[in-house]
Formats: sequence, C-alpha cells, structure tokens
Amino acid sequence: MRKRVIIFLSNFLSPPVFSIFIFCAISFKISPTVKSSLINFLICFLFQSLFPIILLFVALRMKTISDIHLYRKEERNRIFPVLAIYYFSGFSILKIINAPSLLVYLMLSSVFLILVTWLINLSYKISIHAVGLGGFLTGLYFTFGFAAFFLEIILLPVIIWIRFESKAHNISQIITGVVLGHLLTYFVLVFYI
Repeated sequence: MRKRVIIFLSNFLSPPVFSIFIFCAISFKISPTVKSSLINFLICFLFQSLFPIILLFVALRMKTISDIHLYRKEERNRIFPVLAIYYFSGFSILKIINAPSLLVYLMLSSVFLILVTWLINLSYKISIHAVGLGGFLTGLYFTFGFAAFFLEIILLPVIIWIRFESKAHNISQIITGVVLGHLLTYFVLVFYI
C-alpha cells in the first residue's frame, strides 16, 4: 500500500501532470475572457503537459529511458533538450497571441529551468519534481499572492517524502531543486513582468 501511495503521488506531482492544475488555475484567474482562458490553458496544456508526457512514454517504449521519472541521471540528457524545445514553442505561441504576461513568462521560466537543470545534471542530479514544484508555486504566488505558499507548506513535505522514499534523491537534491525552481522563476517573472 505504501509503495502504491508513493507511486501515485510521484505521478500526480510530476511536473507534466502537476502543471495542468497550475496553468489551469492561472489561466482562468488572469485571462480576460472564458474563451481566452481556454485557449491559453490549451496551449500551456499541450506544450507543458501533453507533449512531454507523450515524449516520455514514446522514449520508454523505445527503451531510450528506463522509467518515466528519469531516475537515471544520464537518461535525462536525452529528454531535457526536447522538453526545452516544447516549452520554448509554448512560450512563443503564447507571446504571439498576446496571452497574459504571467503565462507567457511562466512558460519561459520553464525553458530556463529545464536548461539550467540539464546543465546541473551533467555533474549533479537534482529533483525535477522539486524544481517543478518550486517554479509552479512561484507562478501561483504571482497570481494568488502569499496564500499560494500555504500549498507549499502541504506539498513540500510530500515531495521530500516521495522522492526520498523512492530512493530517487537525497534531501539536498530535493531542496536544491525547490530553491532553484523558486529563485529562477521569481527572477524571470520579476525581470519580464
């Protein structure tokens, strides 16, 4: 039962899945109309969630990776460049259609986060789950204010527990990921907005 809970939470809090809820909340909060909310969310969903999930399952089927959570450090280097292209494509489309700045630059922060994580991954494995959590919660902070960090009080211990218990990361790799996600996303959003 414990293993099933860890797998469920790990899947639910993986960046491609967790981002669905974050971009949905932000899109519907800041877009001026329901139609624009739906369009903005659809673009975010495609490039931040659906395409990355498809990529992971295709890579798994082709045996390019051994699991969808990219436990092996060297396998991440095959996936990260493609993710950067997806995120940049989403950013470009959002920019072209004049989506709200927060959505545009939150997507751009994903580009920077995956590139920096890729560089760090060359010598040190950090938690992608934690990077995503930090980045997405920072986006929520810019949308909903300080109340968004109550979600972090709940989710950070969960991320630490599932990534540590699954033996995917040690505590420093998880904390490094969260800090990187928060700081880089914060600086991107402050710089561009």
